[in-house]
Amino acid sequence: MKIKFLGIITIILLIAAGSVMAAKPNKQCNTIQSGQIHYPSDYYLGDKPITTGFDEYGWNYQAHSFEGYFANYAFDAFGLPPYEGNEEAYYQRLVDEGFASNINEAMNFMYGDYFRSFFWINRDISYSLKWNDEYKSNKDCNGDGLIDFTDRYSNVSYFVGTGAWITEKQRGTYFDDSGKKCSFIYFAKHIAVPKNAYEENDEWYTVGNQLIGPSVYLGYGLATIQQVINDSCGGCHGIYYKTQISPGLGYWK
Repeated sequence: MKIKFLGIITIILLIAAGSVMAAKPNKQCNTIQSGQIHYPSDYYLGDKPITTGFDEYGWNYQAHSFEGYFANYAFDAFGLPPYEGNEEAYYQRLVDEGFASNINEAMNFMYGDYFRSFFWINRDISYSLKWNDEYKSNKDCNGDGLIDFTDRYSNVSYFVGTGAWITEKQRGTYFDDSGKKCSFIYFAKHIAVPKNAYEENDEWYTVGNQLIGPSVYLGYGLATIQQVINDSCGGCHGIYYKTQISPGLGYWK
């Protein structure tokens, strides 16, 4: 069971993964407080030191969380300035910063790329993520000055058996076919499947053939264990999917 919107969102849950291969992490790890951890060089905030607390996009790497506009989940990685809730002001900022020469060109720029336009169209959705240290550390343990999945794993192709988890929440509004304004809230829990789990038809099962949940992202060993949807116009209220085993995050650690 997988809704269309989730299928798109979870494809890019790993957008900040960085390189999937790295040397084995060292025992000595730098913390954010050390001032030696920075944003990737190709980000908008590239090479600036990461600090504790929320940055201008909504990332709080120390607290393992993101809170902000859906657009800002990706815009730093796209090399774009943060969106602050005003469409016209954002177009003007793109002009002022040299992304476009005029407003019309700025509009075409935002809709000219599939992924950029996807985030731009859905920019005002309130989006939040929370994850544990097994999913993504808040320390640099391989000495590259970055925070990414390779600080814990030399190969992040599989989270299987790591105890990693991540949750996401979306809140927003839309207009249905009749022009009625509708509101929705979507919440989901994703976990790393246990050792000996197997995948079949994009769903993960335990070695005892119990359904864990749908695959989140091909090849990463993550499964959805719970989805909750409340949609004022879509007829969805409450639990949309719950694993046959346990929807508790602690159970899978």
